Amino acid sequence: MDGESTFVLPRYIIEMESTATFQLLSTLVREPTASVTDVLEQFSHLTSAARSPSNEETPFGALPYNTCCALLEIAKRTAPQAQHKLVSFVTELQKVKLYDQRDGGQMSSEGYLLWTELPALGYTAADEWNAFDVTTASTPSEETRRYENMIALLAQLSTAADVDYAETTVPELDFTFWSLRAFKEAFDQQDSTDAAVRTACMWLIYGSKRLWANIQYGRVFGRRDGEPGVVLTKEMWDSWVEGLRRVKEHCQRPETHDIVDEALASMGRLSAQPFTNGSSN
Repeated sequence: MDGESTFVLPRYIIEMESTATFQLLSTLVREPTASVTDVLEQFSHLTSAARSPSNEETPFGALPYNTCCALLEIAKRTAPQAQHKLVSFVTELQKVKLYDQRDGGQMSSEGYLLWTELPALGYTAADEWNAFDVTTASTPSEETRRYENMIALLAQLSTAADVDYAETTVPELDFTFWSLRAFKEAFDQQDSTDAAVRTACMWLIYGSKRLWANIQYGRVFGRRDGEPGVVLTKEMWDSWVEGLRRVKEHCQRPETHDIVDEALASMGRLSAQPFTNGSSN
């Protein structure tokens, strides 16, 4: 059975809970009346307080990293349906540009523009994404649930991303390329765990619109140094539908069946629309 052992929060996460950034972002899911606009305004004050003009590489110290860590940890504790304010916070933060009063140029941290290129989000999310193995059936159910919630956030951020398909660069908020590993672990294994199936479903429920758009526009992922990269295709989409139908028969938990049905319904609504190949890449 999944989740027979006990999950305990690491000390560094417990310590994170007392930070100003964590407490501020947590109001978005803890307080029903909290607004993204108000939180962004308070976040700007935290940003100003963290400013260190003498440090050109990281002028705001660890604030970008700490913000991303707090965001992902709060997402892990939040059901996908309640993450909409977290998504809005990130998409609105990305519109904020910080300028250096000395030369008028947009400031950066670790080589990423503030906040349009969302410094630290990519590698912080990648670390969390790689730290969990959905193919291990003995993983505590609470840890599995936390991971699913985080994937749901990444999927919703992908859907909410402001994408210009005339540009070949993949936007900072489009994480859908990562879903291919989830689909392989869910659909290409002899005995897929419920955790693997549910993780795949998070992408197909909350990221299906971006996946579908990437297929229609022929988005190329991982293209660098002469390598052709990977293109998502309609054939892949159809194989995911078939994979969901196949693995549903072997899922142990009734709630996993429901999530599979939800993923199939989400994909079905998109598949019912006329398919147009708008590739510009």
